[in-house]
Amino acid sequence: MPPELTLPEAVKSIRKMWHMTTTEFAREIGVAQSVVSRYETGTRSPSRKVLLKLILKAREPERTTIRAALSALRGKPIPDDETIRLALQVVKDEVSLERAAANFELPDRARFAHLAGEILAERNEVDESLNDILWTWLMTGHSPDRSRYFRDAARFLEIGLVPNTRETREAPGSEPQSTTENQVRKD
Repeated sequence: MPPELTLPEAVKSIRKMWHMTTTEFAREIGVAQSVVSRYETGTRSPSRKVLLKLILKAREPERTTIRAALSALRGKPIPDDETIRLALQVVKDEVSLERAAANFELPDRARFAHLAGEILAERNEVDESLNDILWTWLMTGHSPDRSRYFRDAARFLEIGLVPNTRETREAPGSEPQSTTENQVRKD
């Protein structure tokens, strides 16, 4: 049975197995090059997120060492299948965040098309009020009241879809009002 690796040895072994420089490896796992160097010298320990990324790149015995580090962070042993599931979720979340960040750089129409595609791909139902908002957008054309319509729709969604909200967001420059104040004014 081969001797167990230390965590710094495991990190270095994984990097070398993938034939990467510390700079390339750092980019791959989402940290600075200097951080990889500190991982490899043992002056810094990888975070849970980095450990989960590393386990997907590791083979035995590196995987055993990383799983032990994850178990130590958790305070109890983590089964192999759960470790891989958590690691895949981290990667999936990062890909989603990267897509979302790239999406913000798109022009409005392209961003809308991308988000609509994401909704369809998820095969989840959307609240029917979204249809009403889109219909309002189409019907108001270039009306000067368009922004007011959408501000009202946003308030409706915030209040209607998020019960127990103590405050509603107001337009910039206006004073926030609690929902109870709004209800009193309606009475």
